Amino acid sequence: MAQGRKNGVKDLELIDGEQVARLEPNIKAVAAISSPSTGIVDSHKLMLRLEWLALEQGAIIAYNHEVIGVDSKGDGYYVTYRNPAGQHESIHCRWLINCAGLNSDQIVSFLGINVDDIGYRIYPCKGEYFSVSNTKSAFVSRLIYPPPLKELKGLGIHATKTLDGRLRFGPNAFYVKTLDYDVNEDHAQEFYDAVNTYLPFLNYSDLHPDMAGIRPKIQAPGDAICDFIVCHEVDRGFEGLINLIGIESPGLTSSLALAEMVKSLIH
Repeated sequence: MAQGRKNGVKDLELIDGEQVARLEPNIKAVAAISSPSTGIVDSHKLMLRLEWLALEQGAIIAYNHEVIGVDSKGDGYYVTYRNPAGQHESIHCRWLINCAGLNSDQIVSFLGINVDDIGYRIYPCKGEYFSVSNTKSAFVSRLIYPPPLKELKGLGIHATKTLDGRLRFGPNAFYVKTLDYDVNEDHAQEFYDAVNTYLPFLNYSDLHPDMAGIRPKIQAPGDAICDFIVCHEVDRGFEGLINLIGIESPGLTSSLALAEMVKSLIH
């Protein structure tokens, strides 16, 4: 709670078990931090809105184009890419904003920068979700977070309400070498053991595989937590290059604030 207040969240309140029971009768807790301003958003509609706003401002959005090289010249940067037809083309820019997620370290490497030396290496970390039936979804009305995991590798397996009222649990957190978005049904026991500590009304049979995502962590397994990297690389001799590296959760939540930060760096 102290960290939340330090970060500017003014409405946090420490409540005891009786107060928790009045708000959420089906939760097992000795105490909790109440965060009234926490909420959910339709991420797909948010991105469609941002896309529309970008197009309104004259942006060109090129889907299915793969960046295969970046060169730094005296007058800016030349980005080489493979278009959907498989042809190689390039585009010149004065400012290059690298926010390529799981591939953001590759963009840096194209410029001859050793990502291991400067801590920009991406370590993909997978997170899976399980959901429950609509009947059990009605047992909880809020987002429920357990205390954070050791070394903040993740937020712990928490309970999230979707916009259509479903109850979803996740994510777990484990490092992967290859990228796939399947949910391993064998992990249901891990989820049940985690959520049953604070949601005793659940049965193992209530859990069903839902979805998965992969976070672009810059902390290697066993390392201490790392913050987002947002850096204008002028000190490394790359004026006009802004790197956003390791933008994992809560990257979506903070996306507009990150955009303001990049804007301020350009100005």
